[in-house]
Amino acid sequence: MGIKSLFDVLRKSARIFFELFVLSWALCSCATEGLNVKKTSLSYSKYLIGLVNDRLGTVDEAVKFYQEAKRLDRRAPTLYARLGFDYIRLKKFNEAIAEFEKVIRLAPDDDYARYVLALLYVQLNDFRKSADQYEKLLAKNLRNRSQNIQLRRNLSQLYFLEGDYSSVKRHCTEILQWDPLDEDGLYMSAMIASEEGSTQQAVEGFKEVLTHYPDNVEAMNALAYLYAEKERELDQALVLAEKAVEYDPFNGAYLDTLGWVYFKIGETDKAIEFLGRASKLMIDPTILNHLGEAYYKKEKLKEAKASWTLSLSLDPRQKDIRSKLKTLSSEHDVRF
Repeated sequence: MGIKSLFDVLRKSARIFFELFVLSWALCSCATEGLNVKKTSLSYSKYLIGLVNDRLGTVDEAVKFYQEAKRLDRRAPTLYARLGFDYIRLKKFNEAIAEFEKVIRLAPDDDYARYVLALLYVQLNDFRKSADQYEKLLAKNLRNRSQNIQLRRNLSQLYFLEGDYSSVKRHCTEILQWDPLDEDGLYMSAMIASEEGSTQQAVEGFKEVLTHYPDNVEAMNALAYLYAEKERELDQALVLAEKAVEYDPFNGAYLDTLGWVYFKIGETDKAIEFLGRASKLMIDPTILNHLGEAYYKKEKLKEAKASWTLSLSLDPRQKDIRSKLKTLSSEHDVRF
């Protein structure tokens, strides 16, 4: 028997011995006690065995013992938390959420459990529920500067994903009152201005971010894209977009911006190159729309139709693409 095999046998033997010892101790210690005390002690023994399995990396076994412990004592938040963390390790996020929700019910002041629950909701793209947890944490940390700012940063990002721009503005305003040069606060304020069509305000906002944080690649990309969309400062847009792609050459959003800038300055072959790379990294209706435009300009009508059709299937609300496809079929008599 090799050293590794011997070690595995010893480890398993030690675990079995420990499990038997803990169970025997629990039973003996409860021999003269009432039923509730006995259940609590047995639950604790199961919990300890679960911890051993966690340490050994046998997570499925740990889950079984935590579940047994929970059936014996449903009042211990630690049991639910341990079970929740193991479900996270097993990537069973719905189950983990259920356990941490029970932790919060049993221990409403457990900020750490609430924070974990907020992160779990993000895993399931439930940004509203995540924001609800952060709002509750914020209410308890209004006077703590660092906690206040960080929680509001998280909330502004979640509300942005939800399209709740008024809430983003509210939190960004509070952030910038605490710290007028906060990077996230400045960036998110510029993003909101861009989304609401306040182009000049957005441009000035992104410029301010880059003045104080010249390596903020998100601001570089956003400003370059804004310039391309408005067909202004295209030389500067190209510099910014190239720098963003140099920073992260496998980011589909950055490649899309660079390709779109090339399209706007008339370098259609390069536009197709970068937009094509972007479309392979991200299945996104905007990227496919841009790629269709570039193909159409090069009179690659079959490719243009394929890109626009896929873009429309991803987002059927795009009336402009329906019009493009109708024009493409009627005016050019494209046959496939």
